[in-house]
Amino acid sequence: MNRFTNSMPRVQRCGVLVLMLMLAPGTMAGAASPAIEAALAMPRTKPVHYVDAALALVDLGVPEKATAIADELVALSPNEDALAQLVESAGSARLLRLAREFPTTVSLVERAMTLAAARSTAPERLQKLAQRLTTGDLAEQQAALADLRQTGTAGVRFVIAAIADANNREAEARLREALVALEPESLPAIVGATADKNEAVATQSIYALGRLAQLGRLRSGTYAALIAVPALLDPAGQPAGEAARWSYQQIAGEPADPATAVRLLDSTIAELLAGSVPWRPDAEDRVAWLDEGEIPTDRAAVALAARLAADRARLTPGETAAQRRALRLAAEAGPLLIDTPLDVERFTTSELLSTLDEALVARQMGAAKRLCEALGQRGDRTALASVQGRPTPLAAALAAPSPAARFAALEAIMTLAPETPFAGSSGVAETLAYFAAASGKRRAVVATPNFAYSAEIAGHLLAAGIAATPTNRGSDLLVPLEKTPDVELALVDLAVLRPGARETLFRLRRLAGGAALPVAVLAPDGRLAEAQALAEEHDLRVIAVARPYGAASVSALAERLTGLRSAEAPTADERAQMATRARGWIAQIAANGPRFYQLRDSIPEITAALAAGDAKTPVAILATLADPASQRRLAAAASNELQPLADRQAAAEGFAESVSRFGLLLSEAEVYAQYQAYNQAATADEPIQRVLGSVLDTIETRRSPRTPTAP
Repeated sequence: MNRFTNSMPRVQRCGVLVLMLMLAPGTMAGAASPAIEAALAMPRTKPVHYVDAALALVDLGVPEKATAIADELVALSPNEDALAQLVESAGSARLLRLAREFPTTVSLVERAMTLAAARSTAPERLQKLAQRLTTGDLAEQQAALADLRQTGTAGVRFVIAAIADANNREAEARLREALVALEPESLPAIVGATADKNEAVATQSIYALGRLAQLGRLRSGTYAALIAVPALLDPAGQPAGEAARWSYQQIAGEPADPATAVRLLDSTIAELLAGSVPWRPDAEDRVAWLDEGEIPTDRAAVALAARLAADRARLTPGETAAQRRALRLAAEAGPLLIDTPLDVERFTTSELLSTLDEALVARQMGAAKRLCEALGQRGDRTALASVQGRPTPLAAALAAPSPAARFAALEAIMTLAPETPFAGSSGVAETLAYFAAASGKRRAVVATPNFAYSAEIAGHLLAAGIAATPTNRGSDLLVPLEKTPDVELALVDLAVLRPGARETLFRLRRLAGGAALPVAVLAPDGRLAEAQALAEEHDLRVIAVARPYGAASVSALAERLTGLRSAEAPTADERAQMATRARGWIAQIAANGPRFYQLRDSIPEITAALAAGDAKTPVAILATLADPASQRRLAAAASNELQPLADRQAAAEGFAESVSRFGLLLSEAEVYAQYQAYNQAATADEPIQRVLGSVLDTIETRRSPRTPTAP
């Protein structure tokens, strides 16, 4: 290998590479080629030289010779400074190609890219760039802008922060022009900053929208809607108001007026809620959003709609519908509205219920969750007072298509603690059982036409920390979603039957646990377009992918689906907390009432749910229910030879307590079955015989029922 003391300039190196490629005959790949010899003779004193030589040899058709040079680069183990310089010298595109061509270089390339990105966005470097923008001459400003473009959203955020720290209008104006020059990367941040609490940031961001309009780079009425209300209502002399009036004129071509602003705001809110955002999403339908990074398009659209709805309410303070819409969308946007707490105190309970009803109709589950929480915190039992025998929206939310909203409704009802039945109260026991069944573990459901393939995917998911239920029928995939909130994602093969994929998806989206569930439609060979068409019939959380094979592809798919989960979807820890609270409420109602919740109507579901917790918990609850089914369950548990001895003893004690309170409620056939169980255990261990004998002792001594008194 030849080495030279001094390296050639980059321009000269490029010329050598071009010359080598010109010299290489189209069919020549042997070592005798002058171009190959020249590539092998290239000086390699810096990491970039190895990249140039290796890629040149690949282009010349001798990858085996290039592999040796790539391996030499890895063996050099360049330090951090050299790796960061390598990205600047070779360019990220060529380094990524190097990693694709030579797997041994992947780790080196990743380190180089990470180091370069970290250094390009280091606060010290960004500070120097901002200083050059505000104090340098035109050439320095242009050079600083070129460097800022390489920093992505980090540079944009730093420029906005610099505006807040600037101490004079000239510096603010220069930084604003930098934001304009950094469009489209800067546009989402500019939009968000127009409502910033810092007056300078808000003012310059609003001016930036006007400047972009002057340059013909804004194509949406959304931008005029964003500043319409400040243009109309902010007083003369107020910097942000003056900026809004000027920028509105640039965008709309005319001054703002109230009637036009109302129409513009209403139409823009409708467009946003239909899923449209004023800047282009990426390939996965995600957009940049302030400090949140990349978020799904629909979330960004709701956040913008919430802001515009607040402006619309400000413009027409006497319009009740506009006030409710602003509240509902603020609740739906949630944490994406920075520093904007939910203002519910100025609304009556009736108005909150109307807003909740609108949220349920619009399937805005974030809003439904927060409104249920607000009603529970208010403590007004009229929130459950039905009209004409129909459930109020709070009671109706027990069946909302969202675990988070359902639990919020349940918690509110438990907090309100009504003393008399209300329309919809029959849904409380079922909802309690649903949440009590949560294990706090990650679960998935998989349905393909081949059970073995479903099981294979389930195995890979388990290795990724997700317990999956495999099936070869669409209907079976729906069962876990009806019983527990633990399911976080679903995989549905396009070829699944009973029912088919389209009907399965239709049913899934109508279940409480499936409305916002991320779903992958798995496409057999040659049917990806068909799967994509089916996915497009649904929301952004349904995606189409080729059938995954192997642990890596299944894990990657699970990670992608996890990224699509609703912001309101409870985490595994939150579900575990929900289960604990639901079990506590069940025990409380079983012991103290109220009776109208009729827990005994849901005994099978409650028992199954409680089995996920402490074994003694279901026994204690069943022992308080004046119902034959509860005694059957207790007697059966005591006789179940598959259960641990301690659990069987607890069941026998619970059976004795139930009979003591309510008398014997078993039928003659069921009593006979207990005698049979005892006789069949004649050879069993003495402790087991004592358990079964205690059940018979209870039966024989308490054959006369008392008047039931439990709920």
